[in-house]
Amino acid sequence: VKSKEEEDGLRFDSRRSAVVCRNGCVSSSQSLASSIGLQLLWQGGNAADAAVGMAGALAVLEPCSTGLGGDMFALYYKAEDKKVYAINGSGKCAQDLTLETVLSMKDREKEWPRS
Repeated sequence: VKSKEEEDGLRFDSRRSAVVCRNGCVSSSQSLASSIGLQLLWQGGNAADAAVGMAGALAVLEPCSTGLGGDMFALYYKAEDKKVYAINGSGKCAQDLTLETVLSMKDREKEWPRS
């Protein structure tokens, strides 16, 4: 006997159950933060809105693990380009890096200063 997941082609070997989301999905280590992200989606926000809302909640709910000035890792899909982009916001920022410098370097990814 096959499970519904196997019949639908969604076989997933894990100790955890597979989750299928049709109208949006959020995930965090704290259920209250996740509920904030989900509420933002229900109110018409996008994935970035939900992520920022959840990050703000996690700064209060789990301050030892996250907060302002922390690292950020993200994958996002830009519909205009039909591409997935990755952001690696790890490590500390260079001391003399300014907003003007960052904006002037936006087209020179390979020359980005390393922290």
